[in-house]
This record gives sequence, C-alpha cells and structure tokens, in this order.
Amino acid sequence: MFNYFMRLKQKLYNLSQIMYDLIQTFWLWSSMYNFRSITEQTKTSYVILLEPEPIYILKISALLLLPLRLNGAKMEIIQLSEKSLYQKIFNLYVFLLGFKKIHLIKLNKNQLDKSRISLHEILNDENNILNYKINDIPVGLYALSKIFRKEKTSSFKDTYDFKNSLIKEISLSGEIIKFFQDNPIFSKGDYVITGEALYSPYSVVVDMALKNKCDVIQWTQPWRDDSISLRRIRDCNRFKHPGAIDVSVLNQELDTPWTSECEQCLTEIFNNRYNGAWALQSRNTIGYKNLSKENLIEELSLDPSKKTVALFSHVLWDANFFYGKDLFPNMSDWLLKSVKEMMQNSNVNWIIKSHPANIWKHKLENSEYERTEKNFLTDSLGAMPDHVRFLEADSEISNNSLYNAIDGLITIRGTSGLEAPCFGKPVFLAGTGRYSGLGFTNDYATIHSYFEAIHNMQTLCVPLSLDV
Repeated sequence: MFNYFMRLKQKLYNLSQIMYDLIQTFWLWSSMYNFRSITEQTKTSYVILLEPEPIYILKISALLLLPLRLNGAKMEIIQLSEKSLYQKIFNLYVFLLGFKKIHLIKLNKNQLDKSRISLHEILNDENNILNYKINDIPVGLYALSKIFRKEKTSSFKDTYDFKNSLIKEISLSGEIIKFFQDNPIFSKGDYVITGEALYSPYSVVVDMALKNKCDVIQWTQPWRDDSISLRRIRDCNRFKHPGAIDVSVLNQELDTPWTSECEQCLTEIFNNRYNGAWALQSRNTIGYKNLSKENLIEELSLDPSKKTVALFSHVLWDANFFYGKDLFPNMSDWLLKSVKEMMQNSNVNWIIKSHPANIWKHKLENSEYERTEKNFLTDSLGAMPDHVRFLEADSEISNNSLYNAIDGLITIRGTSGLEAPCFGKPVFLAGTGRYSGLGFTNDYATIHSYFEAIHNMQTLCVPLSLDV
C-alpha cells in the first residue's frame, strides 16, 4: 500500500510539473511572437518527430523553425499514429508552439502482416537485407542498423527473433513509403527539419522529402551545451557525418596563419572538453585523472623503453553502415582481429580504450552495461599478454593524459582520430570517414596493409610535423 501511494505521489508531481511547463510555454511563446499577424505563404516547414520524443526536442525544433515561421512559412509536424497519454500531452505543446497541423502516418495492420510474410521468404541472409530497397530507398540497411543498436550487437544473428525484428522494421518502412506516395504532403521547396536522419523510420521520411525536392535540414547537438549544429542534407552528403567539414572550407582555413591566439583557443577547447566544463561532453569524459606520461606508464605497468599505441574503440553497435567505409565486416570483427595482431607484436605497449559512451547510452536505453568488449576479447583470445592493457569505459584516466602519453592512435573514424594529431600524434585508420584522406592520417585500402602497419608500429610512430 505504501508503494502504491508513493507511485501515485510521483505521478501527481510529474503531472503538476507538466501543467506548469505547459502554462509557462504558452505565456512565453504567445507574449514574444504574435503569429496571428503573420501572412502565411505557400511554403510549409515540417518537423519529423515519429517516435515519442522528449518535449525539449520539440521546443528546439520550434525555435529553429521560428525564422521561417516569422517569414510566413506554415509549421506542421509529421508523426506516427500514437494514442498514448504522453503523445496527447506532447500534442498540446505542438499547438502551443505554433504548429498548424499534425500529419499522422496511419498504418494498415493487415497490409503490414501480409508484407512481413512475403519478406520472410525473400530476406533470408544479411546481404539480401543490406541490399533490399523500396522505391530506391535502402530500407534494409536502415533497418539493420537500427536493430543492431536495439540488440546491442554489431553482427547479424541468424535467429528467428532477430530476423523477425528486421522484417517488422522493413515492413514499417514500406508502409511509410506507401503513405507518402498516396498522400503527397511534401512539395518542392518545403522545409523539413529533423534531428535524426539515418536510423529507421526517420531515414525513410527524409528520403521521401529529398525525392520531393524539399530543403532538408538536420540539427545535432555538438559537445558544447550552448551550441547547435545545422547542415543541409543532399544526395551528395546523405551518409556523411553531421560534423564533416567541406574540403573547400578546410582549404580556406589552412590558408589562415596559425597564431598564438589559435593555439590558446585550441588548448581551451581541450580543457573544456575533458575537464567537465560542458554537461553533454562530460558523458564521454568519465575520467578526469590527469597523469604525466611517466605516471601513466607506471600506473598501467607499461614498458617505458617501448612506444605506446592506443586503440580507441567505438560503440560497436552504434551508427553501423554510416559515415564511411570499413575495412572489416563489422566493428566487433575489427576490434577482435586488431587486438589479435597486437598480441603478436610485443615491441609496442598497446592500450585498448573502450568508448565511454557505452555507459550513458546503455543508461539512456535502460539496459545494463556488462563490459562486453573486454569479455568478448578474453573469451575469444584468452588472457591479454603483458604488453596489452585494457581501459574500461569508466576509466578515471583522462583522454588528455592518453594523448600526451601515447606515440600513436588507431581507430576507424572516431573523434579521437581528429584530436590526437593536435598533440602531434600519428593516427592509423581502419576505414574512411569525415577526416580521412585530408593529409594528417595514415589510411589503408586493405586489411593486409592495415595489419602490416600493426606489425611495424614501433617504426611508424613518428611525431607529426607542424606542416602536416
């Protein structure tokens, strides 16, 4: 009985907070902007919010669309049909923030069931799924990436449950495509804004908008709490990282002299990133323990006479198939085979660094982080030799300490590959990405050449020169 009243008390408190925020939102929004006096134009601005999202996502989207709204564009929203209490409250905010209409993507359950049955007969292996398209939209690739994330795996599972989850996601994508074909919502020149562009089912709606010549803009939250990044999505950058820089822009920056003020700014950026200045970035900087090179080598019991190279791992199940091409079939295969080769080269101290996002991403999705990477490696390869050390995702050692101590870094396309060169450290990539091929990384076209680099790493780790 006590637990019942405690739960009831919490629900009432949550409801009161929501009502207070609703009133506050209405008062602030209506007092700042008189939408009734705006003459609406033919253009429409859409926000894609298909799945139940936090209210702040909707508020950010409305703020980003505000200049378009004040210029006369109508604000409308696209949702999947949802009848939960949360969705009803969410929709109150939708209208309070000036949105004129909600487009509900209504799904035909009978048609979904029929398509699942037919898909089970066609999609019987990973290659078939990856190459499966509807209306030239790679729905199989989108679905597989989403299920990898949901199941916390980076490899295809030949089980009924895994395949069934994939089939459901692909069927949903097919029905969404059919909905937009039957209901021509988008028009050429309309604005479409989204926070997610690659995971199913958002990716399908983005592709339908692009096919209708809409102006699609993606917003993402960078590592700073006070910033939002915007990029216009086109066919040429569809699968590129949101933080990728255009080569022409980079060349302009390279023509600008590097001054002491630039150096000071860079130092400040690293200090803020790895000393807890920004709440968002602090999720990826669990450790603030700053060690000198000598102290780090001593703490990890490394051989001070050898060069030290760190492999910065990825979240193995996140953003597969996007942002570049991998040398290996999947990230787990890359990690396993890389460490296997490292075990054979005892001329180097090797540090395997698990990605700190493993911690908060599991919490965000209400799943327990079980240190699967280390278990995966020891189960497959046995105990690590003395010249190989593993740093867990919740290690207290800061990245700044690692960058100062190591002689080289290995990743596929992680942010660490951008940061290590700022410390003069060479980077060795097992794939392409937003910064590969720009002249400051060691890129490999084959697995063989990549393994050769691991075998000869003691001679390849030469500090970068300032003119790189």
